[in-house]
Amino acid sequence: MAIVRSILAVFVGLILMGVTVALVESIGHGSYPIPPELNELSTRYAEARVAVIEGTATADDAAAARSAFRDAVSGYIETAPLGALLFVVAAWISGGFVGAAAAAFLTTQWRIAVAIIVGLFDVLGILAIVVEVPHPVWMTLLGVIGTMVASLLAGVLVGRAASSRRAATV
Repeated sequence: MAIVRSILAVFVGLILMGVTVALVESIGHGSYPIPPELNELSTRYAEARVAVIEGTATADDAAAARSAFRDAVSGYIETAPLGALLFVVAAWISGGFVGAAAAAFLTTQWRIAVAIIVGLFDVLGILAIVVEVPHPVWMTLLGVIGTMVASLLAGVLVGRAASSRRAATV
């Protein structure tokens, strides 16, 4: 039963990780609005992908929309304010921390391992984004290292709190 609970805890942690990343990034977009043309290109890319699925467009159409979107995002990242880039890194790290803490809290065993698993999924997401659209090396390194440290810290803190609670009830 502990394994099932731990697996479910990881799933809940992943959901909360995603929600946290989205919330922090939306705060960042509020502070540093992205150019309207990026929203347009993002919408065109999404519509092209749907059209391919529906059979009303070709894979080449979707590839062209993806390429245009990717190029625009790459260009924006090169000129984006430092604060906008830091919000992205903060979103990655805070997502890892919140998701890992939730997962560690929800399981009864292997708290640190469960927290690290959530952190690893966050890192995989970071790497997937960085492969899709190149980011500055410092962002990637800070995001990956920061996420793993935050995830480990979350697991340790939740584990200690659980141990303290157990000791207080004995």
